[in-house]
Amino acid sequence: MEIRLELDEQLVRRVEQIAEESGYRVADVTAAALGLITRLPADTVDSLRYVNESGSPADVDRLTSGVARAITDAEYELSYRLVVASIPARVVEGLHSEDDIITEAVRLTSRPHSAGPRSDR
Repeated sequence: MEIRLELDEQLVRRVEQIAEESGYRVADVTAAALGLITRLPADTVDSLRYVNESGSPADVDRLTSGVARAITDAEYELSYRLVVASIPARVVEGLHSEDDIITEAVRLTSRPHSAGPRSDR
């Protein structure tokens, strides 16, 4: 499928820059952006266009910052669920407080202590 777009040079350069920095193809970046906007309700798309067209640079920055924060929050929640799902049930049994969780995390990530000085030194 082919979609024809009329884009200004600044937008094209920004998409190319994002693609280069992220290691994705320009088509992948474009598809991700279109995928996101097509999932938004029509009135939200109208609001987005209004802010982009009529808002000040500070308004656009505030909008962009909020979207970036929402995406980062969603990524964190997904990562958290995946990590929690990968932990065996036996590890989480008995973890009832934040202190229990921290103690277990320290135990799981600590290297075993040596049994004392080595006699072969």
